[in-house]
Amino acid sequence: MKLLRIALLAGVLVLPVALQAETRTWDNDSTDGLWSTFANWSDDTKPEADDTVIISNGDTVDWNSTVSGQTLPGNLTINLSGSSTLTETNTIRLNGATLNVASGSSLTGKFWDLVGATINFEDGAGATMTNWEQKNDNTFKFVLGASGFTKLTPGTLQIAGHINNTSMSNATYIVDMASYTGGVAVIPLVDFTTDGSGTTAETFQWATLIVSNAGTYPEPAIRWNDNDDAIELAPYGGLLAWDGEAGDGLWTNAVNWNADVLPGAGETIAIGNGDTVEWDGNGSIPANLTVNLTGGSTLHSSWVLRFAGATINVASGCSLTSGVNNWFDLAGGTVSFEDGATNTVHNWEHKGNNTFNFELSETGFETLTPVHLASGGGVTWSNATYNIDISAYDRANGKTITLIDWTSHHANFTDTFDGVTANITGLDGGRLSWDAANHDLILHVVPLYGTIMIVR
Repeated sequence: MKLLRIALLAGVLVLPVALQAETRTWDNDSTDGLWSTFANWSDDTKPEADDTVIISNGDTVDWNSTVSGQTLPGNLTINLSGSSTLTETNTIRLNGATLNVASGSSLTGKFWDLVGATINFEDGAGATMTNWEQKNDNTFKFVLGASGFTKLTPGTLQIAGHINNTSMSNATYIVDMASYTGGVAVIPLVDFTTDGSGTTAETFQWATLIVSNAGTYPEPAIRWNDNDDAIELAPYGGLLAWDGEAGDGLWTNAVNWNADVLPGAGETIAIGNGDTVEWDGNGSIPANLTVNLTGGSTLHSSWVLRFAGATINVASGCSLTSGVNNWFDLAGGTVSFEDGATNTVHNWEHKGNNTFNFELSETGFETLTPVHLASGGGVTWSNATYNIDISAYDRANGKTITLIDWTSHHANFTDTFDGVTANITGLDGGRLSWDAANHDLILHVVPLYGTIMIVR
């Protein structure tokens, strides 16, 4: 709404009349490219608060804060199309504006203070400002084209009014996939040169993240890439997923992953298409990975696979395997097995502090059969924690279940089974024992007793 104006005509006070918002079209009649020049706008009138601005003739429009000041009129709607550019060589403050940036058009310049703004980018739009500062409540929308999105490449991400330099809580990011017909892939949206805000993959989740019109694409999610200081759209709930596209089955071939990049430290990855994925290295997988093995898939070591703090979740029908005399070095790792999972690894080496989770079905648990239980760095049973969930188990199926049956074991795993931590949940509990003679880890559940009737 425009400012109210009061006029005094012939001594009579005229009541205020609200002026309507107007549409102002850039025509660059003066040819100087300056927003501040009246002649560059339709009716030779510069935009005022609440107006709609149309810039569509391919010009570069310079806000020029030296003349105009740093702050736009309040709540403008700016429609930028036809390969047009809005720029500022110093600082521009958007002051609640809504910017619609069409394909081929761009935002450039030095410091963009996005205070209270909404910016909608079509695929093919550009943003190359030196500083992108989020302030107050901001909304960003990315409209994908058929083949994806041409990533925006601003310089430094800044966040004003932040909490511990990491708050994204005032930002909303929206991706519209309605026009997208490409494959399942990671799609970069904004790739910053540097991050001046301390944003991480975790703190980015404080933002409101919305993906619309995803159709049949598998659970796409918006995430922050710590390695690239980038915002991206990723399938499988933002997980990096194995697609086996190279056909060689090798973990170390980036083409086999859905983003054609190798898993990085701390990521959660999915192997779910039934392939056998071969770790062909002699060393650690990236530190602190979470690996979800589903869909009848297999993780295989053809040398030494070191966990480096990894968590590997093995669903029913999935397997951990190795070649003869090859190793799984558990190196501070956690492994979870559902009933129906298998483990035939030749050398299963406990090292550091390891955690093992077992989930029984109604019928029990299919015995895991690795070959040799090895001790790395002198670990004993005291370094192991076993968490066993028997809540689904029907005790009518028996009271003794062999969880793991090794062929041999290292002498550090003594007959006394001293120091192991066993947490058994569900039903009335139970206990865990070690049969050293047969190299078996055995679960004993509380037996199911019938009703005793005394007849006099």
